Amino acid sequence: MKAVKRIVDLRSDTVTKFSESMLQALVKAEVGDDVYHDDPGVNQLQERVAKMMGKEKGLFTVSGTMSNLLSILSHCKRGESAVLGTYCHINAYEQGNIASIAGVMPMPVNENSDGTFDFDVLATKILPPDQHFTKTTLITFENTHNKFIGKALPFGYDKKVSEFAVKHGVKTHLDGSRLLNAYYYHKERNPNIKEKDLTEGYDSICMCFTKGLRCPIGSVLVGTDEFIAKAHRWRKALGGGFRQIGYIAAAAMQSLDEAETIFTRDHKLASMLHRELINAEIKCEPLETNFVNYWPKTDLKLPEYVARLKDNGILVGGRIDGSVRMVCHAGVNEDDVELIVSTIRSFQKNDRNKN
Repeated sequence: MKAVKRIVDLRSDTVTKFSESMLQALVKAEVGDDVYHDDPGVNQLQERVAKMMGKEKGLFTVSGTMSNLLSILSHCKRGESAVLGTYCHINAYEQGNIASIAGVMPMPVNENSDGTFDFDVLATKILPPDQHFTKTTLITFENTHNKFIGKALPFGYDKKVSEFAVKHGVKTHLDGSRLLNAYYYHKERNPNIKEKDLTEGYDSICMCFTKGLRCPIGSVLVGTDEFIAKAHRWRKALGGGFRQIGYIAAAAMQSLDEAETIFTRDHKLASMLHRELINAEIKCEPLETNFVNYWPKTDLKLPEYVARLKDNGILVGGRIDGSVRMVCHAGVNEDDVELIVSTIRSFQKNDRNKN
């Protein structure tokens, strides 16, 4: 990379770092040994997230991947099957741990372009009680959907999920790693809603703190007391017990206090970036939350195009369909948006001049 004044990292919102207020909360945290249930900070965080989601109890874990695996281990027995989206994070980006560790058979179903399922198609994946088949125990969902450019599931979708699950006798889990992005997307349109209005219909939910909420580790898995008791045992078996985790919990609590400011700002920046790209006559995916996806106007192959952006201090993600993904977060500002758009425009101009 050539010398540039500033690096703008848009690869993911996982590149975020503690705010000053989060660092101060960490320094001042009261801590204890969580294996003995003596850490007040993590106890408060678990309780707070459970209440937010309308569930009985919460469990702090290292990551969304661990939370998802714990949910599968706790809902399913070895040899049973779980229905999940073909392009969901659990199926595509978690190393097949549903099979290799949990011993559960994945039953993938193609999602709609907004991350939802066709319930009629979903029903065909729930196997009848026949000796030749696995028992279908669980269906997983994702909100917002990573593969579908941060799309938020429709408001009220969890109620439809609950009705379907009760009818077919299965449990449901929501991978809500970016759930607060979905919540603030809907809250902008319906100011009176609460977080639990997106989650009450699921049996278990996880929410991650390492994306827009700026923590280096951490996710909270929520559900019934019985479910969390199972998940707690599985967490121990996977080496996931903590000692003085209250330092991270304190920072996470502070990030929740700042959540509305964080996500409102992230979405506003994404909207600004999206609008300026469209004004530059660049084809973009419809925007909902903090993911901006566009198709570059260039004769360059995508890896070369991404490398040229990097040489100019802009880090992005190239996608298999030839598009470019940019994720807005706390480390991006309005001046960066101007830099990004002007750089992309200059690439188009330079490419035209070469022809």
